[in-house]
Amino acid sequence: MKTPLRKDDEIVRLENALGSRTAMRILRLLCLYPNDEFSTYSIVVLARVSKASARARLPLLVDSGLVKRVGKGIVAYKFNEGSKVGRALRIFLAETGLAQ
Repeated sequence: MKTPLRKDDEIVRLENALGSRTAMRILRLLCLYPNDEFSTYSIVVLARVSKASARARLPLLVDSGLVKRVGKGIVAYKFNEGSKVGRALRIFLAETGLAQ
């Protein structure tokens, strides 16, 4: 008999984070520029997503560990190079040409 798929907190957070077009657009942007920090406004403009969608998805992406929240006054976001899943996703997007 095959083992059922794992469903722990980490998997649930990742499923929640990746479950939308907006999340994937934000991740594509951050993967393309992994060393840069982006304000919510710049994410909205560059990823071509609505402000409401970005504000809803960014906390989920941070919670999943794929994105880091940086800054104290003005909040910015950047790709989390320390995330194993994030690095694998970044490689996947780059090798398939989907990060562009």
